[in-house]
Amino acid sequence: MPNPIQIAEIAQAAGRAAAPLARELAEEAAQLLGHGSLAKSSLVETGLTRTGLQSAGTETAAKKLAINEALPKQLAAGEGGRALSLSEATSRAAAVPNQYLAEFNALQKDPSYRRAIDIARGRIDSSSSEYSLAFRQQREMRYGLTNKYAWAVPNQEALATIAAEGRVVEAGAGSGYWASLLRAMKTDVVAFDKHGTDLAANHFHKASPVKAWTDIARGDAAAVKPHGDRSLFMSFPPHDEPFAYDVLKNYRGNRFVYVGEGPGGVTGDDKFFNLLAKRWKEEKTVAIPNWEASDGFLRDALTVYVRR
Repeated sequence: MPNPIQIAEIAQAAGRAAAPLARELAEEAAQLLGHGSLAKSSLVETGLTRTGLQSAGTETAAKKLAINEALPKQLAAGEGGRALSLSEATSRAAAVPNQYLAEFNALQKDPSYRRAIDIARGRIDSSSSEYSLAFRQQREMRYGLTNKYAWAVPNQEALATIAAEGRVVEAGAGSGYWASLLRAMKTDVVAFDKHGTDLAANHFHKASPVKAWTDIARGDAAAVKPHGDRSLFMSFPPHDEPFAYDVLKNYRGNRFVYVGEGPGGVTGDDKFFNLLAKRWKEEKTVAIPNWEASDGFLRDALTVYVRR
C-alpha cells in the first residue's frame, strides 16, 4: 500500500497542475485513498487539504469528489477560490459598475474629441496649426483616462473570461483598475507591480491624481514564480522592454490571459512573442474596446493561451 508521503506528493502535484494533468493525478490520489484508511491528521500532513478535499470529511466522500467531473477546475483554482462557469462569471461582470468603460464610451461621443480625432486622422482639412492643436487635444483627452485607469479598456466579456479562470495572478497591475473589478466580482486575484500602489513612481499613471484602485503588492517579474496554481494575467506590458518575456519565463502554470497587441504592436517585445509562439497555443480571443489615435486604432484584444 502506498505510504502517506507518496500520497502527499500526488496531492501536492494535483494542487499545482492544470486541468488535464490535475484530473489524472486526482484520480490516482483517489485510488490510493481507497486502498486503506488514513487518519484526518494524515490528510492534513500530506497536504491533501490544499487540493480542496478537506471539506469531504471522509475517505469515501473524498474519493467521490476526486473523480467528479468538476474537480480539475477546483484543483486549478486551489484553496480559497473556484473556477466559475462563463455564464456565472458574466452575471457577476454585469453587476459590477465599470466606470472606465462608461467614460470611454462618453468620450467617443464628445464633439470636441471627435473633431480632434478627425483632424488628426486627416479626415478634415486643416492648417498645420489646427492639426498640431488637434493632435495634442486628442492625445491629452485619451491620456486623461489611460492615466487614471489603464491603457486597455475592460468590457463585460473580458472580465467574465478572466473570472472564469478561477484564481488569478496579475503581473504589472498598474493602477489596479482591472484587478479592482475582478475583486468586486469575488475573483481571487493576487496583483503585483514593481511600484506597488505608489502611482507617483509609475510613469504610466503618475499624471493621474487618483490613488490605486485596489491593493497591489510590490513585485517584479519573478513574483509570479510561487503562483503556478493561478492563471497568469498580464495587460499592456511595456513596449520593447523585457518585462513581459521575464514574467512569462518565470511563470510555472499552464494558463495565460494576455491583453495587448500582437507582434509589431505597442506591447511586449520580440522575445516575448517568440516565447509565446513556441510554448503556448491560443485557446480563445475576446474583443475589447480600442482607442483611436492619430495613426489609427490600437489593435488590442484579450487572448487566452494554454501551455503546449
